[in-house]
Amino acid sequence: MTGRRRIPGRMAAAVALALVAGCAPRPTAIVPVTQGARAERYLSQLSRREQRAAMVEGVATIWLRGFALCDTCPPQRLPALQAGFVLAWPDAFRLRVSSMFSTALDLRLAGDSIVAYAPAQRWGVALDAVGDSLGLEAPGRLATRLLSAGWRPPPAVWVDGTREGGLLVLRWSEAADSVALAVDESGTPVWVRLWRDARRGVVVDYERWEAVDGVAWPALLDLRTLGATFDLTCRFDRVAFPTRPDRSRLAVNIPGDADRLGLDRLRGWLERVGTPR
Repeated sequence: MTGRRRIPGRMAAAVALALVAGCAPRPTAIVPVTQGARAERYLSQLSRREQRAAMVEGVATIWLRGFALCDTCPPQRLPALQAGFVLAWPDAFRLRVSSMFSTALDLRLAGDSIVAYAPAQRWGVALDAVGDSLGLEAPGRLATRLLSAGWRPPPAVWVDGTREGGLLVLRWSEAADSVALAVDESGTPVWVRLWRDARRGVVVDYERWEAVDGVAWPALLDLRTLGATFDLTCRFDRVAFPTRPDRSRLAVNIPGDADRLGLDRLRGWLERVGTPR
């Protein structure tokens, strides 16, 4: 054909590629989430958990690992425990640990008090003002915060947070304790550290989260003590928010004929449990 130039095959391919490249969408840069947006996401999730945690119930599977018998020995692995739990925001928690035939331990933490009953041994404990007697302040509040990731940082610390990888780490003080909290870009807690000194404190890794009725709730956590006495992994199943919370479900009853452990006997028992030997 005259009057029309033929484009060589290689040139035609190059032209086609250029046209395709020109029409292709340009890559967009990933804009980091601002600290303000991360704070907004975190506080929104936290508020939903607090609102629905008027009462929370479920089943916990707990894997305990005790202290090592020597410097080069691995930590002792203890049998897994099955337990039912009831949590009531902001400071009440009950745990019923199951045995093969019945309840091995029924434990209630509320505010600054501890009540516990072991049916097989028929001993009970009922202590108020635990912060004064055992040095553990507000165990009920501590348990609910650990298990629900109910950490509410002061507003000012969001500005001073430091970036570590993709996490924003917030640090603040509460009375005699120090707190560090890591939050990811979705506003979800990743880990928290709460400590008073190098040997008194805990680190909790929130390994997995699940949505329960539209509320983000921890499904798997790992807890380690700074004193290296023990650590545990806890998985939560069948988590639910009762529509009619009944706080009587938090009660632990100690029979009148039970052997009640006084403060000195309880301290001795705790020392035997927490001291390497």
